[in-house]
Amino acid sequence: MTELERLNQRVLKDQLIAARVILLVVGAATFLFNLVAYYQVPNEVEKVFREEIRSAGPDEVLDEQELTEVRQEAARHGYWIYGWTALTGLGIFLLGIFLYKAPVLSVVTGLLLYAGCIAFLAFLDFNFLKQHVVKNLVIFLVLGRAVQTAFAYRKEIRIGKEKVPRPLLDIPAIG
Repeated sequence: MTELERLNQRVLKDQLIAARVILLVVGAATFLFNLVAYYQVPNEVEKVFREEIRSAGPDEVLDEQELTEVRQEAARHGYWIYGWTALTGLGIFLLGIFLYKAPVLSVVTGLLLYAGCIAFLAFLDFNFLKQHVVKNLVIFLVLGRAVQTAFAYRKEIRIGKEKVPRPLLDIPAIG
């Protein structure tokens, strides 16, 4: 192996380490943010309902039973949303841990998980996408770079395996 090939492999390994760090950081941040939000759901629901009641005015008659049911339903939706997005973050983190086993599969799956999570949140509230456009673009660019690195690493590994001389026939000698 020439010095240039060794240097190229070292650079690719360093970039693969960077891809792993990217998956670990994106996964951990997504998991922790949504875990905190998960536990804040009751406070957020109560805050929104207080504002709605205040804006309704003093002459508005409110049915307490119906209000309680709507609060519970809103909290249930919040738990589902933040719970699933936290699990998505955990999945991305785990992909970062197992990156060396299957680099391309790990980073492509991580990118797709993150994209699916963002698409789901944008479907629920398009303002979410507008509010977090810069952050999401940066994360997509970084994850896209990680995908490029994983493909380049896989290509380099394949080229390295092709250079190893193999016998034409792998038949054991008799006697």
